[in-house]
Amino acid sequence: MTITCPQCSTQSELEKESLYQGARLSCSTCGNTWSYNRLAPVRPQPVQAAPVSSVQFITINDIAVPFSRVFSLTFQVLVSTLIILIPVWVLLFLLSYKPG
Repeated sequence: MTITCPQCSTQSELEKESLYQGARLSCSTCGNTWSYNRLAPVRPQPVQAAPVSSVQFITINDIAVPFSRVFSLTFQVLVSTLIILIPVWVLLFLLSYKPG
């Protein structure tokens, strides 16, 4: 079983059978003595937040391949025209549609 000194954090291996509740332990590194407590709570390590300056924001332009690299200029003009005209055609059709 691994035992850790609460003062200097040195870890030592001991036989589990030799430990009992309240046993006095001594650290061979710093000389600290303490009582063994099986139910001792584990101290959480403090979490340090990253400084705000190290946070990086990613935009869609960082991820997407630029449109001009993928398609030719002619295709861009065609797609742009259709993107504008299709909703206009749909709107005109809906406005001119007379049921029955």
